Amino acid sequence: MVAALLLAGCGGQRHRLGTSGQGTLHYEAGVALERTWAQALSTRFVLDTNGQGSVDNLERLMRGEVAFALAQNDASVRSTSGAPYTQLRTVLPLYEQTLFIIYRPQGPSPATLAELLQGKRVHLGPAGGGTAYLARRLFQAFGLDTTRFRLQHGPYRENVLSDTTDVSISVTSPYNPRVAAMLAAGGKLWSLDDPAHLGRGCAAEAFCQGYTMARPTILPRYRYPELTEPVLTISVDNVLVTRADTDERLVYELVAQTLAHRRELMEASPLFNQLSETFATDRLHYPLHVGTEDYLRRHEPSFLARNAELISLLITLGSVVYGGLLIVAKRRANRVRRRIEQHYEAVLAVEARIPTLHQPEDFAQALDTLHHIRAQACAELARKELEADTAFRILLDLIDQAQDGLHARSQQLLTHPTTSL
Repeated sequence: MVAALLLAGCGGQRHRLGTSGQGTLHYEAGVALERTWAQALSTRFVLDTNGQGSVDNLERLMRGEVAFALAQNDASVRSTSGAPYTQLRTVLPLYEQTLFIIYRPQGPSPATLAELLQGKRVHLGPAGGGTAYLARRLFQAFGLDTTRFRLQHGPYRENVLSDTTDVSISVTSPYNPRVAAMLAAGGKLWSLDDPAHLGRGCAAEAFCQGYTMARPTILPRYRYPELTEPVLTISVDNVLVTRADTDERLVYELVAQTLAHRRELMEASPLFNQLSETFATDRLHYPLHVGTEDYLRRHEPSFLARNAELISLLITLGSVVYGGLLIVAKRRANRVRRRIEQHYEAVLAVEARIPTLHQPEDFAQALDTLHHIRAQACAELARKELEADTAFRILLDLIDQAQDGLHARSQQLLTHPTTSL
């Protein structure tokens, strides 16, 4: 009904906003945003509910089927060549989404996530959704063998504990009624570690060091009536995304009107309770759109006005120091490039060996090598020997790709043990 009303609007240019189907939080957020923009902008927006989740929304945005999309900040897509797609831009972080691992207690409490999932039917929502994307990275980081439990995909509304689902994993808002309903029906939340260990090297912190778009989060006691103990988990942002070539004036106005109507958005949905123009840009998977950057800098005095005296001094000294700074910067850039290229070569060497692997110890050694490369690169990033740039993200994608290849090869050997590949 809402989509039909939007389509019936007239006047002004129209853009499609990719959400998800009715009944999802993406859809709820999209409705609130569209209504706000309809009152403040001449540009009209049509909700596109065909997307199956964050990854699917980004792919549809990449193909030009929608002009804007709601997506999980960490979700990534690739171009037709298989390389990471670099033409997407973040418009604005909208609300926080939290990882919920909900299970029905049966027998002794499991000691580890591996024990919890062993032999269970685990629902991840749509295959093209953000939950499935993040869950796969979490399984890899925790060294879980996904052949030891059964992964299930389907609409978000089916991602609940049932006769056919033992564990429900969701990356969603704490306000999602689906989460509250499962807990009220006897479901229990899994904690990634003891919440008291936060800040002292807990498992959630270890994951977030390598997966920089996520952050540790504690769900406090009685956040839900049934939650009698705090739970340690992780969170990522849900963001509004567009393409790099979207009109910067339109993006500027979208950001301006969204932030100007924060109160109305919060009244429409608690999802927007933390909406703010202050956010950590270094955690964004896709860089800010230039229109958003212009809006965030709107109150700044001009560079010349702020730095007139300094500029005069720099002009005097610049001819002396410029040459030296240029040499230092070039040397550092060369060192960073050599380091990242060495990591690329190491990952590609592992990937090249995959077709020749047959023994379990060979797979274990290859996985250990990939884990070591990731850990070494993250350590170098912390020491500022590498930059958190596109090259570093490509390295993480290459490692994920190689791990996926190892799991696929392992599965192929299990299915056809006598086949020589």
